[in-house]
Amino acid sequence: PPNLERLENLHHLTLEWVRGQQKEDNASLHAQLEVLDLSASGLAAVPTRLEALINLRVLKLDWCRKLQSLPPSIGDLPKLRELRLTGCELLLELPSSLGQLRQLQTIVLDFCASLSTLPRTFTSLRSLQHLSLHGCKILRLPPNLERLENLHHLTLEWVRGQQKED
Repeated sequence: PPNLERLENLHHLTLEWVRGQQKEDNASLHAQLEVLDLSASGLAAVPTRLEALINLRVLKLDWCRKLQSLPPSIGDLPKLRELRLTGCELLLELPSSLGQLRQLQTIVLDFCASLSTLPRTFTSLRSLQHLSLHGCKILRLPPNLERLENLHHLTLEWVRGQQKED
């Protein structure tokens, strides 16, 4: 979509199912964005300038089947509360910077079939309340999961090969 950079007061941007656009460049310019939904957009890479989204609370990348990784700059989103990556089948790993997200409450990684581990920094997510790994191939859960004292909902349905790291 052209001229998105001019919408300085935009708080919620949904580009779900929008393909063939320069979403990466446009989405990274909106400091006022609170919700960014790029679900099913065919996105292969997340905007690298995520740190510009200082007010972002929700990032939805569901069914971005070509997505293989998240940039380390995801840890620079101080207000992020919800991260949704359902169906990101090629997602191989999560960056260790994820542990810097002190306000993150919800992570949904359902059907991320290539994701086999969570970063060790995962247990730094002290605000995490909801973690869903439905249909993942998580081979090891990070040690010290008990540090996630606010975790109230954990979904491990159809998780193949789970075991806790020593």
